[in-house]
Amino acid sequence: MPCPYFFPTDRCPEPLWPHPERLPLGDGFSGTCTAPGHDGFSPAGDLLHDCNLGYANCAHLPADRTSDAVRFSIRRDPQGLLAIHYLSEAAHAPVSHGVLIFDPAASQWRERHQDARLQRMAECCVESHSKE
Repeated sequence: MPCPYFFPTDRCPEPLWPHPERLPLGDGFSGTCTAPGHDGFSPAGDLLHDCNLGYANCAHLPADRTSDAVRFSIRRDPQGLLAIHYLSEAAHAPVSHGVLIFDPAASQWRERHQDARLQRMAECCVESHSKE
């Protein structure tokens, strides 16, 4: 359940978590903060932990926000397409959800999300899923 303001860029080269495959994006990622007033900030250490896990008590988060974290799950359908289900939540309750579709054979998205952050998180899920 990464922070909804986290824009992941690269897989963390060093394992910062004991079981990175259990992380919401399937691995630990470095990236940038896109919270208002902090856009472009590159978190490290404990902040990076909160970015990857969501529900952070971070000074960068706006008080008035639509979600606290995003959950993902991946399912392969009979045609080989990957369905990436997402669920944005606030105060542990769902606020929005949907399905993004990736075609691994063509290496392209059939259904994308309009929010670049959420789309990038879905791409990270696919990258992590593909490395298994």
